[in-house]
Amino acid sequence: FKRALELNPRLALAYDQLAWIQTVFGRFNEAISNEQKAIELDPLSLMFNSNLGYVLTTARRYDEAMAQYRKTLELDPSFVVAYSWLSGSGLGWCSVYKGDTAGAIAAFQKANALNPAPWTESALAYAYARAGDRAKAEQMLRDWDDRAKQRYLSRGLRATLPHGVGEKDKALDWLEKSYEEQDTYCWGLKVYQLYDPVRTEPRFQALLRKVGLDQ
Repeated sequence: FKRALELNPRLALAYDQLAWIQTVFGRFNEAISNEQKAIELDPLSLMFNSNLGYVLTTARRYDEAMAQYRKTLELDPSFVVAYSWLSGSGLGWCSVYKGDTAGAIAAFQKANALNPAPWTESALAYAYARAGDRAKAEQMLRDWDDRAKQRYLSRGLRATLPHGVGEKDKALDWLEKSYEEQDTYCWGLKVYQLYDPVRTEPRFQALLRKVGLDQ
C-alpha cells in the first residue's frame, strides 16, 4: 500500500486499506489518520466514511464512531454497513459495547431488514443474548445449525452467539475451526471487543500466535 501511494499519493483506496491493516495490529492513531485522508480525497464514499467509524469503534472511541456512522447514514440512510458489519462495527455494535442492548437490537433489526444475511442475523442473536433473551438467541442458534447442513456458514460468525450466552469453550471451538478454514474473521483476533471474554484463555492465546497477531 505504501508503494501504491508512492506511485499515486491521491489513491484514496490505498489509504483506506492501509488503515484496515493498521487497525488489525492496534495502530489506531495511524489508521484514523489514513482513513481521514481517504475521506478527504473521496468525501462521498459511503465505505470510507463507514470505515472511519470501524476504526474508531475498534479503538473503543464509541461516541465518535457513532457520530461518524450517523454522518454516513446522512449520505445514504439505507447503507447497511453503518448499522452493522461483520467486523463488529456499526451503530449496533457500538450500542452493544456501551451497554445499550435495546439500541443494539434496533440497529441490528434495521440491518437485517435491509440485508438479511448471516452476519446481520448473528449480530441480532448476540444482542438478544446480551439483553437476557437467551431463549430467542438459542432458537436462532438452532436455526443456524439446521441451515449449516445445507449451506456454508462462516465459522467465525458461528462463534458470535456462544460469546453472547457466555459459552466460552464453544466459542473457542468455532474460532479454532475458523482458523483451520482460514476464515477472514481471524484478522480481528487481536483487537475486536467481541473476543475480550476469552482473550486470556490459553486456547485463544495459541490462536493469536498461529495467526501471527501475538506481538
